[in-house]
Amino acid sequence: MSKMRAKRLHVVLRAALFLWPAAFLQAKEKKEKPPEPYAIRVTVSDNRAGRWGISLKPTDCEVTGMRGWRFNRSDSVAPEKLRAKFRTRTRKLTGAERKDDRIPKLEAMGLDVFILGRPDHILEVKASKISVTFELRELLFGAPIEHDSGKVRVRRIPNPIDLTPEKREYDYVSVAVDAKRQAWASWIEYTDKGQRLWLGRITSNGIGDVYDVTGRAGRYFSPITAVDEGGRIWVIFGMEEKGNIDLYARNLNAFKWMRIDRVTNDPAPDINPSIFRDAKGKIWLVWQSARNGNYDIFMKHVHDATWSKEYRVTNTPENEWSPAICANKDGVAFVAYDVYRGSDYDIAMRKFVNEKFADAGPIAQTPMNETHASMVMDAKDRMWVAWEEGPGNWGVAYPHGNGVPLHMPRTIKYKVIDAGEEKKAGDLTANFPYDLQGRNEAPRLAVDAKDRIWMAFRHLSGGLTSRRTEAESLVPLWESYVTYCGDKGWTEPLPLSQSEGRRNQLPSISADKHGSVWAAWAGDGRPCWEKDVRPVRCTIHAASLEAAKGAAEPAPESCESETLAQKAERRRPTHYGTVIAKKEYRLLFGDLNRPTEISIEAEAGWGTYDDSFRYAWDAGGLDFAGVAENFAGGKRLSPWRRAQDAARVYSSPKRFITVLANWREGPFPVGSRLAIAESPSASPIGIFYSDPRAKKVDENDAKKLWEAIQKENKVRRLSIPITPASKLGTDWSSGASPVEPVVEILSGAHWSYEQEGAPLAAKPGAETVHEGFEAAGFVDKALAKGIKLGFVAGSGPCSTNCAFTGVYVEEVTPKGLFDALVARRCYAATDKIILDYRVENHFMGEECAISGKPEFYIRIIGTGEIKELSVIKNGKPIHTTDPDGVDIAYSFTDEKAEAGKEACYYIRVIQDNGKMAWGSPMWITAK
Repeated sequence: MSKMRAKRLHVVLRAALFLWPAAFLQAKEKKEKPPEPYAIRVTVSDNRAGRWGISLKPTDCEVTGMRGWRFNRSDSVAPEKLRAKFRTRTRKLTGAERKDDRIPKLEAMGLDVFILGRPDHILEVKASKISVTFELRELLFGAPIEHDSGKVRVRRIPNPIDLTPEKREYDYVSVAVDAKRQAWASWIEYTDKGQRLWLGRITSNGIGDVYDVTGRAGRYFSPITAVDEGGRIWVIFGMEEKGNIDLYARNLNAFKWMRIDRVTNDPAPDINPSIFRDAKGKIWLVWQSARNGNYDIFMKHVHDATWSKEYRVTNTPENEWSPAICANKDGVAFVAYDVYRGSDYDIAMRKFVNEKFADAGPIAQTPMNETHASMVMDAKDRMWVAWEEGPGNWGVAYPHGNGVPLHMPRTIKYKVIDAGEEKKAGDLTANFPYDLQGRNEAPRLAVDAKDRIWMAFRHLSGGLTSRRTEAESLVPLWESYVTYCGDKGWTEPLPLSQSEGRRNQLPSISADKHGSVWAAWAGDGRPCWEKDVRPVRCTIHAASLEAAKGAAEPAPESCESETLAQKAERRRPTHYGTVIAKKEYRLLFGDLNRPTEISIEAEAGWGTYDDSFRYAWDAGGLDFAGVAENFAGGKRLSPWRRAQDAARVYSSPKRFITVLANWREGPFPVGSRLAIAESPSASPIGIFYSDPRAKKVDENDAKKLWEAIQKENKVRRLSIPITPASKLGTDWSSGASPVEPVVEILSGAHWSYEQEGAPLAAKPGAETVHEGFEAAGFVDKALAKGIKLGFVAGSGPCSTNCAFTGVYVEEVTPKGLFDALVARRCYAATDKIILDYRVENHFMGEECAISGKPEFYIRIIGTGEIKELSVIKNGKPIHTTDPDGVDIAYSFTDEKAEAGKEACYYIRVIQDNGKMAWGSPMWITAK
C-alpha cells in the first residue's frame, strides 16, 4: 500500500470514528421520538351551497382515520382512498341576518382527520380546486391555517382516544388524573342482561387495563371517577338494590379492589352526585334526595378511605337540584344548588364551617332561569362558578300563555368570588366565534397546575337549520367543546371529535397539580341534517389537553355585573281529598305524555329528563309524570334503558310517581297510542307492521297491542289513544278493550278532541293541530259507538302548564294510579281545576244502575271565576248554567232520563279566563 493510500485510509477512519457518536446519537434520538398522533378538522366555506370533495396526500406521515363532521347519510368518506365527498347547505337567515357579515352563509361542515407523524412531516389537503400544504408542526391549537379567504380552514383539535372499540353501547363517562399523570375513566355499558360498570386506565395508545367495578350486571347511574390523597382510584355511583337507588363507592388501591362502600341508605332515591377534591386530597361528595317528600341536598366526605357521617345541606319546603361543591385550603366547603322561585330557577349557596352549614349568599338570582352550576377553587383560594342561563318564565303556561318551552337556547355565565367578594361575572363567549356565542350549556370546570381554569361544555349545533328564531325548535344535535381562561381571557373553544349526541351526554374534565389535563366525552353518531336523527351507536372517548395549553389567547375581556331580582312566590300543588262509598280518595295532578330528547323525532325544545322532571316537581307542581318516548320497535336497547332509568331515579315513595310509557306513532285511522307500564322494568311494545320494510303500519295494530298487553303477566300495562282527531289519530273502528280505559281528550300543545265545534276543539286549518285534522277521531264518535273511555290530558313534548290529568287514588303508588285509571276516576283540565262529581255513591267513570232520576252532585274549585258548567248527555248539552263563583257546589237532576235505557253523561267546565275541565263520563241506567 502506498503512503498516499495509507494516509487517505487513516483520514477516513479518523472521520468515521469522529462522526460515529453523532450518528449514533441521532439514531437514538429518532428512536426515542416515535411518530405522534395528531387530529385536525378541515372545514370549507363558500357563498353558495354545493358539492365538495376533499382528498389527502401525506408525505412520511400516516393518515390513520377519517370521519365526516356533520355529515348526512348521502355524504361519504373513503379512508382507503383518503377521500371524502359531501354537499354543503345554506343557512336559513332573516333579512337582518343576511346583512350581518359575522354570520356565515353556509352551515359549517368538514372532515376530521387523524394522523400519525412527526412535526416535520407534511400533509397536503385538496378541497375541490383549493390546495393547502403544511408541516404538522404548523398545526397550533387556536391558530387555524386558512386558504383562499377562509374557504378552506384547517385547525388542530384534541386527539380522541377510543375507550370502547367493541361494537357495544356505552355512556356516562367520568375522568380523573392520578399523581403519576395517568388518566382513569369510568363508564356504563349496556348489555342484554343489564348494565355493567367499568373503570379503565387510559394510555396514549388507547385504553389500558380495564376493571369491572362491581363484578356483575345491574342498574347503575351517574358514575364519578376521583383520585384521593393516597392515590386510590375511586368510582362513586348510583346502584339499584331491591328497588331502591343509593350511592355506593369502591376504590382501586395498588391495582386491587377494596370493598364496596354503601354511602347512602334511605328509601328515597339518592341522585345527581357531584364531587370535589380539595388541595389536601380529601374528596367531598354532594347529592340530592327526596327524604321528606321534596328534594334536599346532602353531603359526605372521605379521607383515608373512611367516609364521614352524612350532613344535610338544605332543609326547606322547596326542591333543591343539581348540587356542586368545592372547598378552600382551610377546609371550608361551599355547596351551590338550584332552587325554583316561582317562574325560574336561581342558584343559591351554603358554606360548611365547624361542622355546620350556613347561608353564603346567592350565586345567581335574576329573572332569568339559572341552573347546573360547576365549581372549582384556584391556587389563590378564589372560587370559580359557572352555570347556564336561559329565558325566564320557565315552565309557565306555554304555548297558551307567556311561558317558554322547557328547553330554549341557553348560554353560560361565570363569576369569580374571592373571600366572599365577587370579583368578576360575565359571559365567557365574548371572544368565541359567532357560531359558538349562544346555545351553550352544562359547563364543567377544572383547574390545572398553572392555575388555568378549564371548561368543557355542550353546544347545540342544530340539525335541519342552525339559525332560526328562538321561538322555533331545532333537531337536537349537541357537541362538546373545551376552553380555558388564561391571563388574557378565554381561548377559542376546541371541538371534541365524535361528541355529537344528546344534550345529556355530558363531557367530563379533570386536571392534576402536575399539569395534566384530560377530557372524556360520549357521542352517539347521529346524522346532522336529517329529520330522523336516530343514534347510531353510543361510544366514549378521551383526550389529553396538555398540547392545547399553547393555544392562542384572546385579548382581555370586560366584566359585567349582575342585578338581583325580587323573589317570586313558589307555585305549590293543591291537594284535595274526597270520600266515595266510605272510601277515602286523594286527588293527584299529573301528566302521562311527556316525551324528551330521547325520542326519535325529538326537537331541541323538548328538553332532557332533567328538564321534564324539574318541570313536574316544581313549575308544574305535579304528583305523577309519564316518561313517554317514541322509539319502541327499534333494535337499540340503550334508549329504552335510559327511559327506565329516568322512571326509577325521579320517583319518590308516597310523593311522586313516575310512569314508563312508549309513544307509538301510527297514522290515521290506525292511530297513535301510549303504552304505559306500572313498573319501570317493562319492555317496549313497538308498532306492528304489515310490511316492515315499507314501514306500513298494520291496520290491526291496536288489537295486536291490546292482545300483547293482555298476554303480559309480569307488568300491568294500559293503552291510551292520543291526539285522536288528527292525522295521527283513529276512527275508532278497532272497538273497545279493557286495557284501554281512557283517552287523551286534551293535548296541551294543540287542542281538545271532545267533539267538533266544541269550545277549544280542534278544527281544520288551525296551525296547532297536530299533524292535520280528522273529524272521525273526535271522542264523541267513540262514545257514540259504545266505547267507554275516561278522560285524561297530555302535554306532549312542548307544552307546559296547559294540560293536567286529575286522578282520584286510594294510595300514592303506581298501583294506586293504575287502579284509578282502570276505574276512570280521572278528568282532563287546562289548569289545576278541582272537579268532583257523582250520582248517589257512584263516581265519575263508573257504570251504574240507580233507582229514580239521576241527580248529580258537583263540586268545583276553580283557578278563576266559573263561567259555564254544562252537563253533556249522549254528546249533547242538556243543562248549562253560570254558577258565579270560584268554589261552588251544585246539583242537577235529569228529569228526562228514560227508565231502563243507559245514557252517557259527563261534566264540562269553562272559566272566565278560558281555562276548562272535562270530567270522565258516567254510564247511568235509571230504573
